[in-house]
Amino acid sequence: NPTALKDQTRDTWGWIWLEQVAQDVRQGFRLLLRNRAFTFVAVFTLALGIAGTATLWSIFDGAYLHFGETKQVNRSVVLTQRLKDRSELARFSPPEYFDISSLKRYQAFDGFYALRGSPATLSKNTAREEDPQHVHVIHVTANIFTLFGIGAATGRVFSEAEDRPGTPEVAVLTYRLWIAHFGRDPKVIGTVMNLDGEPYTIIGVMPRRSQHWGAD
Repeated sequence: NPTALKDQTRDTWGWIWLEQVAQDVRQGFRLLLRNRAFTFVAVFTLALGIAGTATLWSIFDGAYLHFGETKQVNRSVVLTQRLKDRSELARFSPPEYFDISSLKRYQAFDGFYALRGSPATLSKNTAREEDPQHVHVIHVTANIFTLFGIGAATGRVFSEAEDRPGTPEVAVLTYRLWIAHFGRDPKVIGTVMNLDGEPYTIIGVMPRRSQHWGAD
């Protein structure tokens, strides 16, 4: 039967599935328009679920997957060591850091930076303790900014010359501390602040999202 053969060929090689989908969609819309109260509740519930899922995902992505503002920051890893006679992790000493950073077998890494965190008391005036505030200070090697691919929003970041012993103490502020303690003063660059009795010259302010390791 030529007619039956045409129908079978059309069902096999044609776009009958697309026509069926279109029919199902039209039928679904007719049913939704017939009961508009149910449609409103269903659409509102679906939108609320999608919005909540998107919010949770953005928080998880920003906090754990892409926590930094650049790709280099998200590729950063922490190296620790475990001694044979101890169960807890141990820090690297400065000589160990220099040995590791100079070894050629670690060329799989773009580079190494060192950091050490400590609390401190900040005061604007170096002569007397005015407006003291407890802050979290991170001592870092100057190459951390190059490895992270970030720069200062105002002023500049550390230079290699300032990485050497005996050079004047300099500091870079986070955007949050710049607003909270210095009132977003654009003239803060070049001023001297007091950290635990030691004068530090402010040379830069980081961008808004740059607040790594809980530093101020």
